[in-house]
Amino acid sequence: MLDKERRDSIIGIASDLVAQGIGPEHDRACYLRLTENRADWKTSDGTIKHYGWCGDFISFVLSRAGVMDGRILNRAELNNGKWVPGDNLARIQRWAKGNDAVVSVDAVRADPALLTPGDIVIFVRTDGDHIAFFEDWTAAGQFTSLDGNSFGRVCKRNGRNLVPASNAMPIRHFINVTNLPLNTSGHETAGFVETELQPDLIASGGDSSELWIA
Repeated sequence: MLDKERRDSIIGIASDLVAQGIGPEHDRACYLRLTENRADWKTSDGTIKHYGWCGDFISFVLSRAGVMDGRILNRAELNNGKWVPGDNLARIQRWAKGNDAVVSVDAVRADPALLTPGDIVIFVRTDGDHIAFFEDWTAAGQFTSLDGNSFGRVCKRNGRNLVPASNAMPIRHFINVTNLPLNTSGHETAGFVETELQPDLIASGGDSSELWIA
């Protein structure tokens, strides 16, 4: 169970990554650690494109906070070196649905206290949903989130609404992370330090079929 200390770890680790501005073109070595060296792909004409890595950000932070279950987190380090394209959001959503952890927008509108820092927000997006951490409510009744792959980097998003404007991503639902299983051997806290700088990696060859949706 994720108590307040663990939730503080989630927010602390994610906030440290936000402060570093990690992304494919910003502190790239740390970005490659976060994505386990999954980086870019090239189209047939040589154009370099980035794949969707918001789910990698969530999985990385949760694993460092003590959630080390490869059935829930799509990380090669937890699954005997295997990472499944397109399965980042699917795994954590399967866990949420099977453990009564899905929280609807209507429920949160009726009782904002249902959300606690470190919970997860799933946004609807036409080319694959987006995932982020709920950080906190603001005095104006909006909320802030900590996102990966937002404007090309890890960043804090301010002024999010339960019912977004027509030009913003709507919220599909939230996930209460309280009952995520923990590795009892320990966990990191705030103070993310890059100790395993990885070399640049750009996948050669391939086509648009290699665009991985997180």
